[in-house]
Order: sequence, then structure tokens, then C-alpha cells
Amino acid sequence: MLKNKFTWALGLAFCLSFNLQAQEDFRKQAPKPGPAPTIEIGDSETFKLDNGLTVILVENDKLPRVSFQLTVDVPDFSEGDKAGYSSIAGDLMGRGTKSRTKAQIDESVDFIGANFGTSSAGMFGSCLTKNADALLEIMSDVLMNPTFPEEEFEKIKKTTLSGIAQTQNSPDAIMSNIRRKIVYGDGHPFADIETEATINNISVSDCTDYYTTYFKPNISYLVIVGDMGLKAAKQAANKYFGAWKSGAVPAVKPVKVPQPEGVQVVFVDQPGAVQSTVAVCYPVAYNLNSSDYITGSLMSTFFGGYFGSRLNQNLREDKAYTYGARGGLRANDLVGNFVASASVRNEVSDSSVTEMLFEMNRMINEPLTSKELSVVKNYRTGNFAIGLENPRTVATFALNVIRNDLDEDFYSNYLKELNGISIADMSAASKKYLNPNDCYVIVVGNKSEVAKTLTKFDSDGQVDFYDAYGNEIKSMDMPVNVTAQTVVEDYIAAIGGQDKLDAVDYLAVSRVANSPMGELEVYELSSKQMNKVESFAMGGNVLNKKVIYGDQGYVLAQGQKVNLKPDELATEKMNATPFAELSFFDNEIYSSVQLSGVEQINEEEVYRIDLERVDGIKMSAFYGVNTGLKVRTVVSIQGQLVTTDYASYKDTDGILFPASMTVSGPFPMPLELVAKTIEVNPTNTEALFK
Repeated sequence: MLKNKFTWALGLAFCLSFNLQAQEDFRKQAPKPGPAPTIEIGDSETFKLDNGLTVILVENDKLPRVSFQLTVDVPDFSEGDKAGYSSIAGDLMGRGTKSRTKAQIDESVDFIGANFGTSSAGMFGSCLTKNADALLEIMSDVLMNPTFPEEEFEKIKKTTLSGIAQTQNSPDAIMSNIRRKIVYGDGHPFADIETEATINNISVSDCTDYYTTYFKPNISYLVIVGDMGLKAAKQAANKYFGAWKSGAVPAVKPVKVPQPEGVQVVFVDQPGAVQSTVAVCYPVAYNLNSSDYITGSLMSTFFGGYFGSRLNQNLREDKAYTYGARGGLRANDLVGNFVASASVRNEVSDSSVTEMLFEMNRMINEPLTSKELSVVKNYRTGNFAIGLENPRTVATFALNVIRNDLDEDFYSNYLKELNGISIADMSAASKKYLNPNDCYVIVVGNKSEVAKTLTKFDSDGQVDFYDAYGNEIKSMDMPVNVTAQTVVEDYIAAIGGQDKLDAVDYLAVSRVANSPMGELEVYELSSKQMNKVESFAMGGNVLNKKVIYGDQGYVLAQGQKVNLKPDELATEKMNATPFAELSFFDNEIYSSVQLSGVEQINEEEVYRIDLERVDGIKMSAFYGVNTGLKVRTVVSIQGQLVTTDYASYKDTDGILFPASMTVSGPFPMPLELVAKTIEVNPTNTEALFK
């Protein structure tokens, strides 16, 4: 009996072991691809109104909802020194009509539980089917009777300027600006960059001109998706959009895009940045009508279009340079582009460029394996099938076919075409579209640490420098006998002279700023002995206070007092002097002070000095070549860049102080601090410290 039980247990163990091993073997093998699934693209109906408006209906009665997307096929044109006006016009169009204010439009939309919005390319609305007429009446009113109210224009303009200010120090925003400017060139529609200056150039009349010029039914499409039949769609389209007047739209002459010759390295400086945003890019003739569009798209996905791509596996999984790298082709009727990008540590910026170019060459010279091709096909097939679950995807397909003059069965045969792509096809697409020898290498990062490592990539061995808005910064020669020491001496002389500064034992400055929460007041009392009192108050209530005195220091916040640790105290004391420049050459405070060159800030030539303190904090300071005054400082604190711009210097007791300081980086938007009081050697200072 025992023998039988033992034999049974042994047999069971063997079976379990065999099954587990089989499961392990199964996991090691990717599933074999099956035949391309048959895709049933939902039916769409297309008709035209007498005024030329093309209507596309995708009927779907699974839910009692319907959406209306009106798309105006505005030709691509450059907005020049008024970049941003089409976007503002599109937003402003929905802010008031001849019979409704913005508040009344919002109230009407909310009352029927709908969604509604306008843009430079049209408008979108969705609602329950029973409320379709009410929504269409609102959309029709906004489309044909906009008033472009001045007060709403000012609100949009202010919001737009705030958005620009928020992103002016964002590496991703800077990369987007510079990449478009470099790849497409000045004067191209895709190279338009919104700046404070271009937004301030825009008027309400620019917005109305945009609307009257381009919002015409004969270049527009109305896409209806949801619970609405063909008969009802025709009635609704004619009723609410039939009176829309057609008209001629001015033609736009295409702007030729120059191709890069060799590798051109472009650098945008972010002083103190601890990582770089890196991109390899160039323009390319690639659109939906390209005969190898699907093959190019698949090649692009395999190169850098998903997590398992060669680019991401190299830079993220193998080298650990970045959290994610992406790249590939982007189709456009006017001109497409290729871009590969990643955010990486400073010390591997050049290595990342090397690997990006390596992977491009590898795609050209090393064909995919059948397994690799199978995996990427499966990925794309799955994504395509999932997308079809959304009825609006079908509407987008129908719109693409009409706007791009595609074969009617373009999307029906999509997966069949995808499944038929061979390794040879992928190699041909790689050779056609990947240009590692003729491209732009763009880097946004810390010039002092990164720029010099990139010269080896440039075909002429010269890195070109640009500002954050794509304006080239011309190389400027350093004047003879100029050093970091002389620049600092000139600054001291410009603001009052060594004797005046030496006579300042205490300096008390109060500055105020308008914030979303109210008026913020910043008070700072500093001394030659490296003592400090610093407080932040809102509405008279102190939110935070810091006191440094001798070998003691504390922070008071929300009623809680916390004593500073010795290393924290040492760092704070380095920030406590009235004039930082007086200690630049103190070896106990600064371990490195270097004059890095001559640059431009807002078209002003400035000397740049790079410093590193003994506590590891890095800073760049910029001084006007002609004025000697400090223009900007950029400090890197735990990876956070804090930029302070100084302006409007005014005299107090024979010393010039900046009346305005604008701080960017640590706040959602730049904060302008305006001097309220400046006191040199105020009385009763010891009591404040103690």
C-alpha cells in the first residue's frame, strides 16, 4: 500500500515537473503570428450641401449619443510676426455671438449636458441624441454670427502670454521651438513660434480677418458620428449649415524646405541644467499618399515607435541613459519629418547621439530578423484593431480618404498590406527614409558641460548656438585682457564702487509680487557678517521665515520652528551676503570661477561667468558688456533651474539696485518681484536677528 502511494506521488511529481517545464518553455517563445485578421471598417455615408460643405456620417446606435466635428481645411501659411493669431481667433470665435454672450453660450451648453469647443480649424460638439437640435443651433450661431468681443480677446491674450511664460524654461518646449525652426527654416508655416512679442502684435481685427478669409463651407467637412440616420443627418446639415456662405480662399505658395548637408549640430544653452534634451531630425517627403506609407510607418515603429523598439531598448534598457527614447517618421502633406529624441544625463549626451546615429545606421545595414518583423507586425495589428472600437476612428478614416484622395479601400486593406511587408521592404524603407549622414543634431542643455563634446558630430566641426526661440547667436570674440576678475570689478564699479559696497554692513530689501493667491511680499535682511533674516508673507501673514545668526539658524513655517543642520546652515550663510560678487573669489565659498565667453540675452551682449560653490551648487551669472550691470543669474538647486532676470536699476544711497527681479523655474509661471523699499544700514538690525 505504501509502495503504491509512493509510486503515485512520484508520478504526480513527475507530471507537475513536466508541466512546469513545458510552461517555462512556452513562455520563452513568442506566439506564432496567425494570418492577418479581416477588418470590417464601419460604413460611412458622404454627401455635399449646395454651399460645398462635405458631410460624412458614421452611424452608430449603440448609445443614444451623437457628435459633430466641423473641420475647416485651412491652408498652411506662416503667421510671421503675429504667430498665434489663428489659435486666438479660433478660441475667440466661441466667446460670443450677436445673440449670446460667452456666459450664455456656456449656460446653454451646460443645460443640455453637452460638450462644445472651437479652434482655429473649426469646432466640436457632442450630446445626447435628443438634444442634437439644441446643440446644432448653438454651433450654427457660433459659426455664422461670431462677434469676437474685445474683453474676451484680452482674457485669451493674457492666458496665452502666461502659458508662454510658464514654458520658457521648459527643455521640451524649447526643443519643440528650435526643432521646428531649424528643420523647416524661417518663413515656413511649421516654423512659426509664439512669443510674447508675436502675441502682443495681435489685434481683434487680425482674428476677424482670419475668420472671414478661411471659414468657408467649400473647404470644410462636417463629420457626424453616433445615433443619427442618413435622412436626419441631411435634414440637420441643411437646416443648421445650409445658410453658411461659400467663397474663394486665397492660395498659399508652398515654401521650399532646405535639406541638411552633412551633420549640423545645434545647441541651445540652459545654464546649470543637469540633463540634456537630445534630438536627431530632418525634413522628409513622406505622407499618406506615399506608395510605401505603410512600410515606412512599420519601419518607423520598429526603430523607435514603441517600448520594444531598437532605439528604446538601446538607450533605456541596455545603456540606462534615459527613462524613454522615441523616434520615427511623421507624415504630412506639406512636408513630413523624422525625429529621434530623449532626455539624458549631461555626461552621456554625446554618447546618446552616438547611439541614435548607430541605430539609424543599423536599420540601414542590418536587416530585421523574421522574429523581429513578426513582433512589430503583431503590435501594430493589435493597435489598429483596438482603435476601431472607437466610432470616431472610422470617421477619421473616412475624412482622411476624402481629404487626401486615398483609395476607398485604403483602410480596409490596411492590415493585409501590413502583413505582406517583407524584410526586404523594411530594408528599402530604412535606406530611403533614414539619413544619419545628413541631419540636424539638436541639444538643449548646459553649454559649459555638454557643447564641447558635440563638435565631433558636426561635419564642419563647429557647433551652432541658438536661443530658445530659434534665433541664431552669432559667435562673438572675447575682448583682450577680459577675465572673470575684470568683469566682476566692472560690475562693482557700475553699481557704485568698492568703497560704497564695503561701507554696507546691513542691507534690507522688501519686494512685492502679484500671485494667483494675492500679493506676496518678500523681505530680506542680510549682513556683511553673513547673517540673514528672510520672510515670505501673503496678505500680511508670514508664511515662512528663516533666520541665520552666527552659528545658529532656523526656519519657521506654519508655527513650527525647525533648527537648521550644520550643512544646511553652511549653505544658507553663503547666500547671506548683501553683494554676492564680493565673495566670488573667496576659495572658502567658491571652488571654481570661470569666464565662459560672450553671449546674448534679449539682443544684449553679456559676459557669462560660471561658478561652483564648495557645497556643489552651480551658478551662471551674466553681465552687460556695455553696462557692466548684472542681467541674469541661473542657479541649479537639486536639478531645479532657477533663473532670475534683473532690470530697472535705481540709485539708493549711491548704489544701484535692480528695481525689478523676475524669477522663473520654481513657480508655475514667472514671478516679477518689484522693489518696495531698499534700506542701506537700517537701524535696530540686531533685534531683528535675535
